[in-house]
Amino acid sequence: MSESGEQYVGRLREAVGHEPLWLTSVTAVVVDAARTQTLLVTRPATGLWAPVAAVLGPGEEPAHAAVAAVSRETGLTATPVRLAWVHATRELTYPNGDRAQYVNLVFLLEASGEPGADARWCALDALPDDMGRDHVGRITAALAEGEATRFELAPRA
Repeated sequence: MSESGEQYVGRLREAVGHEPLWLTSVTAVVVDAARTQTLLVTRPATGLWAPVAAVLGPGEEPAHAAVAAVSRETGLTATPVRLAWVHATRELTYPNGDRAQYVNLVFLLEASGEPGADARWCALDALPDDMGRDHVGRITAALAEGEATRFELAPRA
């Protein structure tokens, strides 16, 4: 079995401590068939609601990682629809002092069923007030009309 994203980051952290890491991640924006609800999970670090996300391990296929993360975190089987957005996140500093920045691949997926305890369906017109704007932006990008993938072409200020 290959190394998971969590194992990979742990191994890197042993070598570099809290120094910034440049990592690849996926965000799985999961919607129901009618596209009126999205699947949210509680983030362990903050307890806030967000789409499913995962860091890729070495050689891991991004779409497969998105599907696997949805299954692991919610118990649901999701089907990828499209790659919606490719972008670089801002640098994040975690409570333990770890720093990271991500190339984030936002996928739109579809699923149905009742998720596990730490997940829920949420109406798209009633997203939690305390959900970060980064997460709202990823949901918005995934649900944008058309099949084209969004790319960021302007350098960060």
